[in-house]
Amino acid sequence: IRMFLLRARERVEGLVRGLPRPQQLVGSMAQSLDGLSERLVLALPRHLQQKHERLQALRLSPQLALRPVERAEARLAQLTGMLESLNVLAVLKRGYAIVKTADGQVIPAAAGLADGTALRLQFHDGEKRAVSGAGGNSAQKKKKATAAANQQQGLFDL
Repeated sequence: IRMFLLRARERVEGLVRGLPRPQQLVGSMAQSLDGLSERLVLALPRHLQQKHERLQALRLSPQLALRPVERAEARLAQLTGMLESLNVLAVLKRGYAIVKTADGQVIPAAAGLADGTALRLQFHDGEKRAVSGAGGNSAQKKKKATAAANQQQGLFDL
């Protein structure tokens, strides 16, 4: 039995020699933990500084915030100018008139408009009523007739 115990003891001692000592295991882990701790102490302020710089870059300056507003104002002014140029009243102020029927329908052309039709003429400063007719032609005929009547007879016209 003694021999058996001696051999078993040698065997266990041999196996123990192959195992790392607990102090070595804990020591290497403690060394690794110390290294990580030092890295964390150095990296944390640098990380906070980077985050702070990024936050500063994201903060809006008043000029940056006003740029879209200024662009929108310029576009609004441009559209307002276009609207003014298309405004009917602006066209009427340049001396034009809108011809309408008595019930307010716009007459786009003289063709097809019967003589004697009641009209409304819209100017920039108000409206006047009128009646369509061959007034231009008959007025010219009247002028010619009046001119002919008032014409002095010549010496040889007797």
